Amino acid sequence: MNIQKNKFLVESGNSLLHRFILKKRVTELWNKRNSINNSIEEELKSIETEMVFDQNIIEAFRTSTYFGEWFQEIKLLNKLRWKAEFQAVEIDEAIVDLRSILSNYSS
Repeated sequence: MNIQKNKFLVESGNSLLHRFILKKRVTELWNKRNSINNSIEEELKSIETEMVFDQNIIEAFRTSTYFGEWFQEIKLLNKLRWKAEFQAVEIDEAIVDLRSILSNYSS
């Protein structure tokens, strides 16, 4: 009997780490939005040099009442780039990567 094992692909550990760090930085920017002296474009570039942003992101930064509204715009616009940069991996590999990443942060 020849049983073929299906690969279960999930988001990589590096992708998760990248998103968590990016969200932390974007949250910090949101929290200091009333005291920003530079243009929002410069601030966004300082957070993530490869992050895609457009006029909608900039306008949403100025007009959104809640962080979640603004961050949703960022996620939607950057989804394809993040998917291309961080390929899905087999679940076993992702677990090993996450353990390694967590051990680096806990030591």
